[in-house]
Amino acid sequence: MRVVSKNAPARPPPDDIEARLETLAGIVRLQGAIISELVESNVELRKAAGFDPARPTISATTPWRSIKQVAHATGYSETMVRELIGQKRLTATKYGGHVFIDTSAPMPRKLRNR
Repeated sequence: MRVVSKNAPARPPPDDIEARLETLAGIVRLQGAIISELVESNVELRKAAGFDPARPTISATTPWRSIKQVAHATGYSETMVRELIGQKRLTATKYGGHVFIDTSAPMPRKLRNR
């Protein structure tokens, strides 16, 4: 059991609690601003150092396609498309675990049996 002297209040006065909460809220806002500034500067530094290459944009107007799309268009299997990338017969870039192939260059075609 906690003994409190007769002269000391058991809890701080309400005004003191509100002042503390306001101070803590100000500290949290300041820390949030510092964190967001650090994140921004980290992104700029990573770009300047070349750690994060630009992500290829894939849309109907860009030449970048996935391995699956190129395999379907050329008639090769996905494994063979990967081999063509390894042989440097296809221009590809890797981003985030995905391989994007530049289809603006001539694409090899599989000969079909007639």
